[in-house]
Amino acid sequence: MTTVEKSGTDAGSDPEGTGIRVLGYTDKIPHASREFRLDGRLRVPAGVRITQVESTFNMDRADLYPAKQLLRGQGGHGAEGANYEIVDLAMQGDETDVITFTLRNGLNYLNMPAPEGKRSLTVRITLTNGKVEIQPVAQVFSTLPRPWPVVPGPHQAQFGYVSDDGRIPAGTFPVRIHNADEGREEAKGNHTDHVYYQLVHEDGTPSNLTPVPVKQPIKGTAGLAEADLAKVEWAVQELNLREAKDKHGYYRFLVWPQVNDGPGGPVNEKLSWDRTKIEEGWFLGSVYYRYHATSDGVSHDGHKESGQSKADGLKGETGTVDEHQLAIFQVRDAIPQVTVGKGEEDKKNPGHFILIAMTSADEQPVSIGKLRQEFHAPKGLVFTGIAGYAYFDHLRDWQQTKPTLLPGSLEDDGKTLIVEAPLHLFTGAQDRPFLGYGLAVAAEDGATPGTYDDGYAVFGKHHGKVKLTGTVLKP
Repeated sequence: MTTVEKSGTDAGSDPEGTGIRVLGYTDKIPHASREFRLDGRLRVPAGVRITQVESTFNMDRADLYPAKQLLRGQGGHGAEGANYEIVDLAMQGDETDVITFTLRNGLNYLNMPAPEGKRSLTVRITLTNGKVEIQPVAQVFSTLPRPWPVVPGPHQAQFGYVSDDGRIPAGTFPVRIHNADEGREEAKGNHTDHVYYQLVHEDGTPSNLTPVPVKQPIKGTAGLAEADLAKVEWAVQELNLREAKDKHGYYRFLVWPQVNDGPGGPVNEKLSWDRTKIEEGWFLGSVYYRYHATSDGVSHDGHKESGQSKADGLKGETGTVDEHQLAIFQVRDAIPQVTVGKGEEDKKNPGHFILIAMTSADEQPVSIGKLRQEFHAPKGLVFTGIAGYAYFDHLRDWQQTKPTLLPGSLEDDGKTLIVEAPLHLFTGAQDRPFLGYGLAVAAEDGATPGTYDDGYAVFGKHHGKVKLTGTVLKP
């Protein structure tokens, strides 16, 4: 178990070997706040995966609230309550994987503890080989005579926003500032009319878009009613990290609220948040820009966006890149569910698919002229022989993408599907960032209902087996 005092910016200090490396989290929690966010990554033995993420909801209790897993890039949309995404799965050779995730949870602000002070929250991650727990420390304010930001309404996408093209759409980072003394003539710091904001990379360096904190006019408010909390006073306009030639990786969106002693009066330095101190910035959002954890645990470029791969395996007729450069996984939010007795019907009218996504592990060109790919169905399921492939920008887009026929042959009465075909990724504008396979399945005759994860896929000679899962339902 690891305790974190504040969000880390020192990329060289990496506790992933024993726990979770925190990239950014909500380290300031005022009364009436109802949001908790945390971005992090952990190093695990090869093949180990996350099965559950839980975190604090009631700050005065030990019980934890489970989060629902969403597809990468979904941004919390369509989710009620706590949720998390696996942003990146980096396969580090044959022994280690690095999993990067984003967690979005609420807090029960009605039982916010008093008095104010530092409080430990808990994030517990259940893995297929055990559990790991971290206790980030947050400063809790029961009263706060300084301005503080409100996360307006149900805005979740601003935390853990995934940008594979560098673009951050307008409105992604909404801001509202609460000032309890706004308009009170007798009070010091009774007027808020601006904030400073900055995007900061995980290594502590600022984005080229915000080399210094940027001043932004904004109107403060004293209201804390539901209608007040839902209003957006200002949101960052569209940003493009790629056009700014920013390095790849994880960025925090930090805000420093300011106050004046009356309209047009001097800035009250004592009650304003010091923009020269990164620890005084409020964590109001984060973005993963073409993020991929490398062998040292730090996301960075390490290569140019075009050119030949650094791998020299499988030369000649089979292509120019070793399959080790591929990150391959089954889309876990779309596990097929087939029904006993409907096998023949599903073979004629396919509606259930094992969905497999793959990408270039280091965003370098992958071009394999001919690759033997074997797919072995989980217990109780068989392949129908119908399969397709498509390229898409986000995992959430797979349902809206029209596939192209993927030729293959069946063996072992449909338990095995063999595909021998070219495979290419990141060789041009049209084959990135994801290649998806949809493999139609049906229930095997006499199958026993249950969920089975003993299926697997093999890509070439070197890439490790990819586990395949499917569910058989009762008639």
